[in-house]
Amino acid sequence: MKKVSVIMPIYNAGEYLSRSLEGLAAQTLDGMEYVLIDDCSDDDSYEIAREFQERHGEQTVLLRTERNAGPGGARNLGLSRASGEYVGFVDSDDEIVPQMFRKLYDRAVETGADIVDSGYYNEKLDYAMLHVSDELAGVQDDAKRSQLIVSGGYIVSKLYRRDFLDKCGIKFREKVALEDSEFITKTFAMAERVANVKEIFYKYVFTNYSASRERDWRRYFENVMGAMEANYRSVRDLPCYEGIQIAVEYLIVQLYSYGVLKCLSMCGEENREEVLECLRQIRELKERTVEGSYEGNPFICQKIQEEDIQIMRLNDEDAEGLVAAILAGKEK
Repeated sequence: MKKVSVIMPIYNAGEYLSRSLEGLAAQTLDGMEYVLIDDCSDDDSYEIAREFQERHGEQTVLLRTERNAGPGGARNLGLSRASGEYVGFVDSDDEIVPQMFRKLYDRAVETGADIVDSGYYNEKLDYAMLHVSDELAGVQDDAKRSQLIVSGGYIVSKLYRRDFLDKCGIKFREKVALEDSEFITKTFAMAERVANVKEIFYKYVFTNYSASRERDWRRYFENVMGAMEANYRSVRDLPCYEGIQIAVEYLIVQLYSYGVLKCLSMCGEENREEVLECLRQIRELKERTVEGSYEGNPFICQKIQEEDIQIMRLNDEDAEGLVAAILAGKEK
C-alpha cells in the first residue's frame, strides 16, 4: 500500500498543469501515488498528464472521465482508484512545496489523526491562513467540532486518513461549484482526532481559469442552494448533530446571505419576477434547514455583519418589499 495518494482533477489546465505536476514530482515523501483525472479536457491537458505518467509510471494512475463531471466527479473517480493509506487533494493550477506531504504524513502517523491541516496562501488576496489552531487540534468534542466547522478551510491543505473517509461514506457532488463545502463539514463533524502542521504548504494561484469558473448569477445561485441543502443533509442524522447544530446553521445562514445578496445585486425591472422567485426559494430552504434565530446563534452574531442580517430579515418577511426598495435605490 502507498503511504499517500494525491488526487488531482484536471480540466483544460494545460497552461498551468506542468508546473503543478512538477510540484507533485518534487515531493520528498517516499511511497506516494499520484492519481490524475482528466475531466474531458479539450486542450492539451491529457497529453501533458500522459507525458508525466510516462516519466513517473510506477507512481502515477491516469484516468479519464466518460463525460465532464466537474471537480467533484473527478475526485470521486480518483477516490475509487486511490490505494494510499492517506489521501490528499491538489488542484491542477496551484502550487505546493516539496515537503508538504512528507510533513503532513509524519504528523498524521505521530498523532493518529483522521485529518491533518496545514497553512494555505491565497495569491489573489495575499493572505495566509491555518484554519486548525492548536486549541482546536487533538481529541475532538462538540465545541471543537463546531469551531472547526465554522472556520471551514480547504480540502487541498489537508491530509485525510483513507479508512476514515470510507467510514464517513461521503462523496463530492458532481457538476457544481462549492462541491467541497459539505465534505469539510461532515469530515470535521465525524473526526475523532485532528492535527495541524503550522507551515504554509499550499499556494492558491489565481489564473484566468479561476476567474471564469462561475460568472452566471443564476448558476451561482443554484450552487449556493445546493450547498445549503448538502451541508444540512450531510450531518443532520449524525449522533453529534445536536452538539454542532448552531455551527451548521451558521454555515447555512452564511450561504443564504450570499444567495440573497447575489440576487439583489443582479436585480432589475427586466428580471424582477425571476429574482423574486429565487428569493422565495432560498428563503423556504433556509426555513426548512435552520431552526434557530439569527440573534440566538453566537456564530451568526459574531461573524455576519448586522447590515447583512437585516437584509436577510427583510427577505424573510417581505421579499417583494425588499426588491422594490432595491430597485428604487438603483433608480436614484
